[in-house]
Amino acid sequence: MFVSCVLEYPIVFIEDPFDKEDWEHTKYFSSLGICQVVGDDLLMSNSKRVERAIQESACNALLLKGLNVNMVNQIGTVTEAIEVVKLARDAQGERTMKYNQLLRIDEELWDQAVYARED
Repeated sequence: MFVSCVLEYPIVFIEDPFDKEDWEHTKYFSSLGICQVVGDDLLMSNSKRVERAIQESACNALLLKGLNVNMVNQIGTVTEAIEVVKLARDAQGERTMKYNQLLRIDEELWDQAVYARED
């Protein structure tokens, strides 16, 4: 289902395409390389889960939460957030995990943006 949607429409990323514990399907979907697979609930901004995702190539982007005092729902401390960021940065060259800043980019570029697979 996801594959046909991504191939038919100009979808460039999907956040958590499967359940947060469905590592096998997420890993398989990510391996197809048809779009960016963002780990949010899958990773939970948790260093052990990020390490696993890096080792298994389960996703290729990280949505980091927990730095906003009003939205601390996954990471407990700034120290833990920094650890997750370091893990993602270290893996960036090898597995291209990046920070998800799509909303900020969209705000800045708005109508000037060109999206992948757009005619």
